[in-house]
Amino acid sequence: MKTILKKTLYLSLILCLNLQCLLGQSYEEIKYLPDTIRWKNYTFKKVSDDGHVWYAILLKSQDTLALFNQGFHRQMTQSAFLPIPHNEDSMFMVEQFSGGAHCCWTYTIFDMVGDSLRLFFKSSDYPVGYPVKIQDLNDDGIAEWIQSLLTFDYFLILSHAVSPLIPIIFRYDTNGFYPANPEFKEILLQDIHAPYQILQNSSPLYKPIEGSSPDVDLFSQLMEVVITLFYSGEYAKARSVFYKYYTAPDASLIFDQIVLKLQKCQVFQSIYTRYPPDNNAMQ
Repeated sequence: MKTILKKTLYLSLILCLNLQCLLGQSYEEIKYLPDTIRWKNYTFKKVSDDGHVWYAILLKSQDTLALFNQGFHRQMTQSAFLPIPHNEDSMFMVEQFSGGAHCCWTYTIFDMVGDSLRLFFKSSDYPVGYPVKIQDLNDDGIAEWIQSLLTFDYFLILSHAVSPLIPIIFRYDTNGFYPANPEFKEILLQDIHAPYQILQNSSPLYKPIEGSSPDVDLFSQLMEVVITLFYSGEYAKARSVFYKYYTAPDASLIFDQIVLKLQKCQVFQSIYTRYPPDNNAMQ
């Protein structure tokens, strides 16, 4: 009984903290929807076959259009309406928390195109996690969608606690949210001012980094700076900073591992395609 109570309290705390993050507003200003709601000609409802494990479905008539089964607790699946910029209509969002200690929030957003339902955005298409924050960063009246990058979580010898989980800023477009960190470069570069200063006031890392190395924290600072620069479109500077502050014999091997991660990252590939470099800065 005590175990169940502790688990329930833990879930409630996580959900309340998440509610405070959503839309950049307080818990009281957020209106989550009931377990069953009708939107347009569609029905969204939470379901349990045994009263213990819950999931949700999106229906049109009696046809199941989408299944949401990432969260097992009733409160681990939530839904809400999101306003469409410059439009009186709303999008429909489903939030799920899978119960992990970190990372494990996913969001699915639908809108309408004419009379047809459209999948507008699915956060699981990108390696991002943690609760979303929706905030108008550039004061243009259109809020950005912000989550944390997971591509470099546990990179090489880094633990989760010191991994570079940098913010990824998605910008609204009529066809979906797209990663747009280079457009918010000034904001993001402010975030790495402190670790950059630490690097500038430290000697370069001249020994290969290992798990037992006393320089793990400094390597973590370096990775935060380098990864932020890469995702901000500062490709050449990211490369330059890495080789300036990591001079160990395995520097090229480590940098190749970074590039390999970037090549496999949907967020970075989207950014690199939309905001291409002036030259081949990745080599």
